[in-house]
Amino acid sequence: MSVKTITLNNGVSMPEIGLGTWKADEEGILAKTIKKAVDLGYRHIDCAKIYGNQKEIGKALSELTVPRKDLFIVSKIWQNKHRPELVA
Repeated sequence: MSVKTITLNNGVSMPEIGLGTWKADEEGILAKTIKKAVDLGYRHIDCAKIYGNQKEIGKALSELTVPRKDLFIVSKIWQNKHRPELVA
């Protein structure tokens, strides 16, 4: 799969297209989806704490054979949660 990339400040190229995980919270389904997406060539997984599916994502990532250094696990936090004591 050929995907456009963005060059980050550190010179690393990150795929522009990633697998979104919003509203993906049915147990077992998200892990299977992530594994299949990575098998198909996805290297960018889009996440957020508010989605509440971190355990399922972590389970899938721990079972992958692709080296972690080749994956972009992107997360975000709400604007009112940027204070250091609120970021966990």
